[in-house]
Amino acid sequence: MDNIGDIVKYYRVLEGMTQEELAKGIISSSYLSKIENNLDKPSTEVLSLLKERLNIKDEMFISNQTLVGELMDWYKDITTKNFADAEAFYDNNKQRFNVTTDLTTLFYFKIFEAYYFLLNSRTEDGIQYFEELQYDIDSLNDKQSYFYYRISGYYYFFHSYFSFALDSFKKAERVLNETINVEEWDVAELYYMLGMTSSRLRLEQQAIYFTTKALEVYKNIYNLSRLAECHLLLGISYGRTDFFDFAENNYLKAKKIADSLDYKILLSKVHHNMAYLNIKKGESEEAIRGLKSSYYYKLDCNVQEQEFLPTIFSLINEYLRISDIENCRIWINEGMKINENNSVVLSLDYDIHFNTINKYINQSDDFEEYCLTTTIPHFKEKNKDEYTARYSHLLGVFYENINKYKQASMKYKESLFLLNKNLGGFLL
Repeated sequence: MDNIGDIVKYYRVLEGMTQEELAKGIISSSYLSKIENNLDKPSTEVLSLLKERLNIKDEMFISNQTLVGELMDWYKDITTKNFADAEAFYDNNKQRFNVTTDLTTLFYFKIFEAYYFLLNSRTEDGIQYFEELQYDIDSLNDKQSYFYYRISGYYYFFHSYFSFALDSFKKAERVLNETINVEEWDVAELYYMLGMTSSRLRLEQQAIYFTTKALEVYKNIYNLSRLAECHLLLGISYGRTDFFDFAENNYLKAKKIADSLDYKILLSKVHHNMAYLNIKKGESEEAIRGLKSSYYYKLDCNVQEQEFLPTIFSLINEYLRISDIENCRIWINEGMKINENNSVVLSLDYDIHFNTINKYINQSDDFEEYCLTTTIPHFKEKNKDEYTARYSHLLGVFYENINKYKQASMKYKESLFLLNKNLGGFLL
């Protein structure tokens, strides 16, 4: 049994006993603490004495262990994206787990339920389920704390609060390193999310560090799809720091694996990000061709509509950069049409992107006010410095065109300061 400690702690709390009261005459309270945190397993004799003092029947012990074991198998299916089995388990068992009186079992079911929705393309449901959870972190044992921090990280990640997500994932890592053991695939996934979140925050050296750790584990367990995704993420971080050869090398490795797996959505991301290498080199024609290849790969694999938005947004920006207003307007209209049906949390970002650029190219009277009251404050709040910089620069261009040179200079300085910290544009 892997979670004997969870069961002992549950029934001790239920009986209103302290660790000292339960341990008295049997073991030391410090050893009981280790047992409750699943750091040590009691002998048969010690376990028998603890069960006797807590009035635990053997069938209670077995039932709890069996249920938690089933939930851990469900967690693995969710993490490894085996959604067919994960969905079947949830549909067949949700009623049984929702009525359980065992608090340990109920904790794992509720936390994994939110996780299931977050990862299974039901992000808003996952966010709602997670927000309904009410747990005092100090009341959780180390293993429960690990899962709580892990899934908190996903909650914040899908809410686009990447700083909070990174903090949660790092707390999970600390618990993992100090007190508990989990399987290799779970360790790799944690490192991958640390790399992904660091990349979203433009912490490129940290992103490379964690992604490389994840990559080494994925090599050991032969997870080719995640291996390809790690190479993509490394390519992005190297590209942002102008190590173009390293970036291209990782993109080509990702492409080779993706081709062998017929992993078209990843191929679309590879083409998207290689296009950004072209953009940074000033190769607009190649960049636009790569972005359109990315767009058509997505059409070919029938992705959800919101998956088109990053590539459409990138095409808009490149056409704007080369002053091709006609094509810029065409892709803005396409993006707005898709975004109207997009219920994902990130749709607000794209709504602001498309509206801001549309107001700029159409010389709308409210462009300045919209930038100052909506666009820039929104991306500042979300710590998305690359977009704050981009729209500060665009506002600077606007001011320069109407001869407000002092305001233009201020906005250019703000943009330059942020760009010195963050080089964006790559697609995760």
